[in-house]
Amino acid sequence: MNTFPRATRRAALGVFCSLALAGFAAPHTAFGQQYPTKPIRLLIGFAPGSATDSVARALAEPLGAALGQQIVVDNKPGAASTLATSMVAKAMPDGYTLTLGTNSALATGPAGVIRNIDYDPVKDFTPLGKVATVNFMLVGNTKVPAQTLTELMAYSKRNADKVNCASGNTNGVVFCELFKQRVGANLMGVPYKSTPPALNDLIGGQVQLMFVDVPSGGPRVKSGQLQAYAVTSLKRSALLPDVPTMAEAGLQNFPDNSGWWGLYGPAGLPAPIAAKITAALDQVLQREDVKLRLHNLGVEISPASPQELDRYLKSQLQDWRKFLKDFNIQPEN
Repeated sequence: MNTFPRATRRAALGVFCSLALAGFAAPHTAFGQQYPTKPIRLLIGFAPGSATDSVARALAEPLGAALGQQIVVDNKPGAASTLATSMVAKAMPDGYTLTLGTNSALATGPAGVIRNIDYDPVKDFTPLGKVATVNFMLVGNTKVPAQTLTELMAYSKRNADKVNCASGNTNGVVFCELFKQRVGANLMGVPYKSTPPALNDLIGGQVQLMFVDVPSGGPRVKSGQLQAYAVTSLKRSALLPDVPTMAEAGLQNFPDNSGWWGLYGPAGLPAPIAAKITAALDQVLQREDVKLRLHNLGVEISPASPQELDRYLKSQLQDWRKFLKDFNIQPEN
């Protein structure tokens, strides 16, 4: 027979549960305080030499120093960066596998540009903070006879069978399709796994046009390897102030779909670890040397909290789904 009063039993049970929860939380918190105890892998969905790779490497050393461990940049290009992103979605949520997420992998791809993506861009990741944005521009190889955008539009309509449009990410895919629709030319889109090989073929004359991010294409324009027709942003790029906007060059109402980067981990990342990474990222993005390095890449720092990044991604997905539907842009096979 149970001789303890009911109230006493309830009190004892409450104490037991509190101790059990405290015992669970203490190691969890301690784990967060000890993190990191080994190098961190930063998966990148694009090849070395791409804008994403350059931004990742600009962040890796100072971010690693802030966290007290080396950050190793690991390039896994393919499927417009969705391959690397999928690997992070499936990784152990312990803080040792992160990604510099892009609009290609988390917004335009899942919105409908890429078929059969095996992750949910919102549910399968832990946002850690927004990093930066970047603009795109239309460039051509030096063999294309058109010198201005107006001349290029006319040339493309007359010689559609001779003009291909390369892309190294999903923004490029969409821009090529939009240009094709707006100009009324039957251009052929040529998607690549990443930007560097697409640029190499563009310079070599295997393809004629490409929408490329300013950091990747700008140095090739300055060196004379490529000719620039216009930037897709509403304002000219500080890196290439002589290149006009689409509107200035003669093509009105061309959408300004800037690229962006955010730091992410897998879903379920323990809160103490996520908070430590976010704090380190905030610290790094305030450093003047990091600001200068990213500025010299043609990248604009645009930090935002994990909560703001989460809201931004959701709005991007909504905008891109509507955008792709309105312009009837079909997914890649």
